[in-house]
Amino acid sequence: GAAGDLEALLGFARHEDPRVRFRAAHALREHPVPRAIEMLRTLTSDETQPAGAAWTIAEQARKSLTALGESP
Repeated sequence: GAAGDLEALLGFARHEDPRVRFRAAHALREHPVPRAIEMLRTLTSDETQPAGAAWTIAEQARKSLTALGESP
């Protein structure tokens, strides 16, 4: 369910592989709940740019926060 999905995404957001963190930063925009928003705010300090990505994890987190109507 949605709660399990959120738990998985929160774990992925801490993953050692930056590509996994990047995908989590994108997917968390589907969860307009405080824990997801808090994690996205944490990810705004991750300036890693994964191979093949057009922007950094921090930028993706800011885009997701904006999509949720939150200030980055």
